[in-house]
Amino acid sequence: MKLREGTTDQCVYDEVIGRNSELGADLSPVLRATRRQLARKADSIAVVINTYKPDTDRHRRAMATHPDDAIYARHDHRPKVTELLLKGLEAGKDVVCYTNDDVGREIFWFRSDWLRANWGKLPDCYWTVQKPDLILAKWMRSMRGIKTTYENLEYDFAPVELPGIIEHEDHPSDWDRYEVLNSPEGRHNESLWAAMA
Repeated sequence: MKLREGTTDQCVYDEVIGRNSELGADLSPVLRATRRQLARKADSIAVVINTYKPDTDRHRRAMATHPDDAIYARHDHRPKVTELLLKGLEAGKDVVCYTNDDVGREIFWFRSDWLRANWGKLPDCYWTVQKPDLILAKWMRSMRGIKTTYENLEYDFAPVELPGIIEHEDHPSDWDRYEVLNSPEGRHNESLWAAMA
């Protein structure tokens, strides 16, 4: 995982102001929450990485940036997000970070104590089909009182999303194939997305 060169708290702060001011929102609660999150200390982190097809140049470049002690999760089935996050919790670290082997929007950081406290509220979505990252973002936004619409998905709302920090190479989505979209797991995620407030 690679932070963009020169990323600082001020860069995140400036990005948050720029993105959210376009929405005409009162930024003071957002800025206070962002500062609190950036100021928290964590001594250890478990990085869980789902590996799907790590045989492309794009994957090899991303994986070269992963920490040496990354936990690579390989499955012979479509894993649920809870299966992947549980691997991180079992490592006994302060923070659980989950991502794909090519990074992306689909990178999530949770303090382990917070994740345990909110485990029963975690959406029961599958990872390797459509919308798991959107489902998690929608869930976390709702916990902060932010309503998610298709129109505001392009915006990052701190402290749920920290804009401008993670780089992700554009690529065609594997989830757009008919057999994935219409799989039982894909239909499950679509139903979950539609049912969320």
